[in-house]
Amino acid sequence: MTGRLFAPAVGRCVGSIGVVATEPGEGEPMPASPMLPASLLAVLGKLRVFTAPGFTTFTAMVTGLVAQTGAGTVTGMLTGADLARAWPHDRAHAFFSRTRWNVDNLGIVLAHLIVRTLLQGAAITVAVDDTLFKRSGKKVFGAAWQHDGAARGPKPVGRGTCFVVVGIVVERRSSPGR
Repeated sequence: MTGRLFAPAVGRCVGSIGVVATEPGEGEPMPASPMLPASLLAVLGKLRVFTAPGFTTFTAMVTGLVAQTGAGTVTGMLTGADLARAWPHDRAHAFFSRTRWNVDNLGIVLAHLIVRTLLQGAAITVAVDDTLFKRSGKKVFGAAWQHDGAARGPKPVGRGTCFVVVGIVVERRSSPGR
């Protein structure tokens, strides 16, 4: 598959970014990724930790996640972005499993964006949760006997994978008259 990348084109109401590709031997291009609100495109543009093709796929996946009404699966994101018939599903799945990008770098860039944009010098509150996702089996990566703060009974342990989630708490500024 060959294609060319369009640079973001931000209009008054919406912008678009996407790849228009043609299959060898076909003259009709595949549709580009969906139209994006200029505000969402501006935020996503600040998260440039991807290659150009990776950024196009990331933008489409975020758009699909926001737009879809079902489960937050990769297939659901493609459907939400109206790309389920235009893009091969492997392209979206490969983004998460084989594309070169670092989730830690994305998290750091996103944290800096949140702090600079939404907190602007205010005190930063961080919420941390270490949830045990109960899993068993020899092939489950990272599964072990671990402390389970939500366990009932005298022994608060369980077998599974512990995920630590860190979030920045942003308090909504109250508007005058509200």
